[in-house]
Amino acid sequence: MDATLPSIHIFHKETGPMYSDLKDMMCAWVVSRSDEGLGYNMGAAKVAAMLLINMPVQQAFIVLRNLLERHLLRSFFGGERSIDDVGTNSFTSIIGD
Repeated sequence: MDATLPSIHIFHKETGPMYSDLKDMMCAWVVSRSDEGLGYNMGAAKVAAMLLINMPVQQAFIVLRNLLERHLLRSFFGGERSIDDVGTNSFTSIIGD
């Protein structure tokens, strides 16, 4: 999480005022996915950080869950076993829209 939007400094571990919100949100996200055997993925913190900049932490968590549960994004943030589904889910999402 140290590399999350480093140029704006609000998520810096020692001095960032929003670091604890981001950490709490990412921990909650990992716990909410634990029943599926999934963990943290690189890049998820950047999505979460952009949401936190624009809304309260509770609302941002709900939006994050809803956003990353969509088929296309779940392929990228769903863990190692979802990587094989990237092409298939991308095609399905495009056809479905």
